[in-house]
Amino acid sequence: MIILELYVNDELVSTAGAEDLSVLSQTLTAVGKLGAESQGASRVREGVEIELSLGGLTSRVSEPSNVHFTWFNTKELNIGDRIMVRMLEGDRVDKPIQPEREAIERARRDNEELDRRRFEDSKRYYLENKHKYEM
Repeated sequence: MIILELYVNDELVSTAGAEDLSVLSQTLTAVGKLGAESQGASRVREGVEIELSLGGLTSRVSEPSNVHFTWFNTKELNIGDRIMVRMLEGDRVDKPIQPEREAIERARRDNEELDRRRFEDSKRYYLENKHKYEM
């Protein structure tokens, strides 16, 4: 399987991967006053918040099929820190931060909420437009 090794300042902080993933990603985000002309972001007006995460999304035959996992997440980075990601093939990975049972429960709740929103949106559309289609 494809795995990602994540290093911060030359230290291996996490190795991520799983046989049932369809997405595996590393994200580095800087938020705040990033330049002289910037007013900052709504949640970070002064300074910079740097976030680094390593995660993935399953594509399972069983339900829920789309389960998000996180192997690493921090906001404790500084300007000048060195981030390196190695993409490899292998079978030795770390366990995700959140236990699988909790991730599956969260995915089920998210799916139920999405289904409810879709239903409500469809219902609203129908009620607003039924005059066009009723005879």
